[in-house]
Amino acid sequence: LLSSFLSKTEEFNSIDPIDSQTLLAKFGTHLPRTSYLVKALFDSLERSNFDEAYAKLFDILEIAKLEINRPIVVILEEFQRIANLPIKYPFEILGKKLAVQRDIMYIISSASVNDAKKIIREKLSLLFCNFEVIDVEPFDYATCESFIDKKCGNLNLQACFKDFIIILSAGSPFYLNTICSKLFELAQIHRYSMPQRDLVIKTLEELVFRSDGILNQYLLSKLGSLSKDKKLNVYTQALVQISNENKICNLPPILRKSDARININKIMKELIQKDFFSKLGVFYRFNDRLFKLWLNSVYAVKESPYKN
Repeated sequence: LLSSFLSKTEEFNSIDPIDSQTLLAKFGTHLPRTSYLVKALFDSLERSNFDEAYAKLFDILEIAKLEINRPIVVILEEFQRIANLPIKYPFEILGKKLAVQRDIMYIISSASVNDAKKIIREKLSLLFCNFEVIDVEPFDYATCESFIDKKCGNLNLQACFKDFIIILSAGSPFYLNTICSKLFELAQIHRYSMPQRDLVIKTLEELVFRSDGILNQYLLSKLGSLSKDKKLNVYTQALVQISNENKICNLPPILRKSDARININKIMKELIQKDFFSKLGVFYRFNDRLFKLWLNSVYAVKESPYKN
């Protein structure tokens, strides 16, 4: 926001935007009240007062809007993960700020539908009437096919590979965009000489199987909120078990011998609540096919502390 404001001035063109101290000193002459709040925020962080610093973030937006005299739209992606920050009352603070900042548009998004609705219902209930809730559904087959054709340019991807990508992504716009962008990038690098089958395999290798792959990092982050105990992450182990057999029938020894207070039925219920999978009788079906593939073929092999 501040960089965008200063970019309109000629003198800002010589400033490295990565240099936060230079940036802070620079916009201090243009936006004194905003600058004061940013410095106060840094002071709160130095004192490890994270609740105070978190609240100041929203105050900065309000003051900055007044000083730059421009409309502001704030997008909080995967906003339910705010709960993972070292803040005592993250959603209570958020709710109070949203209630008074009526001139700022907030867009909150989440791929964890159940978690998001629960937070809005239980912790942001007083603001619920001010939210317009939009469910973003996966693309249908025709839209997926059209999207792939558009994103892949003149690659002219064969129908069988289109079908594979559509099934694997389950029509997720994020997955489709990420896969198609990498597919087209690799096709250009190899001057369209690589067979399409090898191109698709190479795309998945770079996105899903490599440790620095975009989708690998994204899918790994989905496990971040399950448990901070890496030595005994029963949630992750239950997911790995389901990815192999689709049901909890042969629990690994580490789960059977673990703390008696661990209730596997409660764990499964929480995983369903977090949209990892749905229950069909005694079977469990992953809601995200790509996540299941990654969990079984990448995480269980490279990352899991339970591998042999």
